[in-house]
Amino acid sequence: VAFPVPRLAAATRDLQALLHRHGYGNAIIFGHALEGNLHFVITPDLGSQAEIGRYGRFMDELAHLVVDKYDGSLKAEHSTGRNIAPYVELEWGRDAYALMHEIKRLFDPAGLLNPGVILNDDPQIHLKHFKPMPAVDPLIDRCIECGFCEPICPSRELSLTPRQRIVALRELERLRRSGEDAARLQALQAGFHWAGNATCAADGLCATRCPVGIDTGAMIKQLRAAAVSDRAAQAGAWVERNLGAVSRVVRLGLGVASGLGKVPGPLERTTAGLRWLSGDRIPVWDRWMPRAAGPLRIPPLDGPVVGRVVYFPSCVSRTMGTASCDTEQRDLHQVVLALLAKAGIAVVIPEAVDDLCCGMPFASKGIGGAAEQALRRTEAALWEASEQGRLTVLCDTSPCTQRLLDHLERPLRILEPIRFIREQLLERLRPVRRVDAVAVHVSCSARKMGLADDLIALARACAIRVIVPEEEGCCGFAGDRGFNVPELNASALQRLKQQLPEHCQEGVSNSRTCEIGLSRHAGIPYRSIVYLVERCHEGMAAP
Repeated sequence: VAFPVPRLAAATRDLQALLHRHGYGNAIIFGHALEGNLHFVITPDLGSQAEIGRYGRFMDELAHLVVDKYDGSLKAEHSTGRNIAPYVELEWGRDAYALMHEIKRLFDPAGLLNPGVILNDDPQIHLKHFKPMPAVDPLIDRCIECGFCEPICPSRELSLTPRQRIVALRELERLRRSGEDAARLQALQAGFHWAGNATCAADGLCATRCPVGIDTGAMIKQLRAAAVSDRAAQAGAWVERNLGAVSRVVRLGLGVASGLGKVPGPLERTTAGLRWLSGDRIPVWDRWMPRAAGPLRIPPLDGPVVGRVVYFPSCVSRTMGTASCDTEQRDLHQVVLALLAKAGIAVVIPEAVDDLCCGMPFASKGIGGAAEQALRRTEAALWEASEQGRLTVLCDTSPCTQRLLDHLERPLRILEPIRFIREQLLERLRPVRRVDAVAVHVSCSARKMGLADDLIALARACAIRVIVPEEEGCCGFAGDRGFNVPELNASALQRLKQQLPEHCQEGVSNSRTCEIGLSRHAGIPYRSIVYLVERCHEGMAAP
């Protein structure tokens, strides 16, 4: 509302008294005082007729206070909606109101445009059709459905946005409580499984845009955890206990799949990778699917040792190598070790590293017990390898690093490659070449750890031109979800290729699974930033 500026002080006192008189003592008033414009916020519970009646009486008095006593404006800054529609005639007068209706009929004789929102003959319209917002969970109950989260959501053009997921969860909760429409409830539950759950990347970037920090992905993870069956939990626990053996089987499977891709047969190229078909299709293996990673071997140091670091290669980088079509065939752990050797850094590998995992694959599926067990096992191994926290731990994958930083209980210093290279390696390396152009994708975890600028700076140290596509959200691969729900990855990156100039023939990131999806949809190889830094630098002692 707005009041004439000379009378603003008196009007503000009257507004405060009005709020108190109607029981809204916890209201807040703020606004643009130099313009006489006041916003105020009340929190009525419109779930009961008594509260609706109280709100109606307050609105009537408010309208007369603003219009009759102070000749002010009921909607000084925002537009008129159903809440103010019953008071338009009061504010503008009978003749002007009749003219508005006449103009409306001329332009919209059938009443199709925004019906009943500004002009409405029902004096009670502002007390009807309230949108129910039942409490669902403290994780999302503060949402006012503003939609600020939507532009950064990878599923926004595929299924639902964070705001829409919350709207759907509220409607599901309302139907459960009311019991009024069992068929609608069942249909919504079935539809939400794919549109709300399966296609949610749960990357958490929505929280970075939300005015109150709501992470809708955390809510989806909670739903996934609640839906995990005893059988699935047992299977997850078994995989966690036998991670080394499972990793070997996965590597074997990747090797077999890569071989099959070279053999004629009923295969087709799909966004999901390899798929058997009944019809006659061209046999093509998705060339961006990773081959199996090789064994972890520490190369000898030729020069003096100037430092030591604990290197924790993630289970993803221990399992998945680069794509078969990539000109770079070294595994990430090989390149990390080569870069550390150039800098004269000796490497400590945790005991039984093949059995270690940060637990993220389990946590993202809601298998909390296995996720916690894996995390604690890894924490104990890193604590021992780092000499009780004396040595820095380098983890080669950004999402895993973030999980370790967020959940470890012991005082370990853990860095991922971007920060480790900038803080501890660059001063021990000598730049020897720069590539022509490189595209940069900042992963969700790197953004949340504040590493976006550092990654771009590293790329600029190695490339003449750095391209940062306008897509600044999640790539939609989301761990292994890109294999199971490839349309999420495809939707999130649908504009990536057209944003890259022709002379850009490679990209960098810091998450192996993200790099698979980025390569697939950009048509150029994306690799860890470590590859680029290693290629463009030599050790200080090198000739």
